[in-house]
Amino acid sequence: MKNLSIRLKITIWFSAILVLVVGITFTTIFWINRSVMQKNIKDNLIKTVEDNVDEVEFFDSLNEDSIDYDGDIYISYKDGLLEIDDDFLDKVNGIITALYSENGTLLY
Repeated sequence: MKNLSIRLKITIWFSAILVLVVGITFTTIFWINRSVMQKNIKDNLIKTVEDNVDEVEFFDSLNEDSIDYDGDIYISYKDGLLEIDDDFLDKVNGIITALYSENGTLLY
């Protein structure tokens, strides 16, 4: 490095600092992007689950007259019926939701 001209030394130092600054900038941008994506995915999942909770109802007993055949799905569960509205969102923005019983059996 002693035989190099001052112009070449300054260019090498400037290039090294520039590469370092660009590397730090890219690392920061990728880290922020990952954080924002994870927050968006988490928020979408929470919103989807909150919306779907309102679409499932449990009835202890349900007579034939009270069943409306408008696309709702009825599943026998324990000593009653689960009514799953046709508004139940099973797939939204790549998020797939399912309904499981407390022992892990897939219901819907």
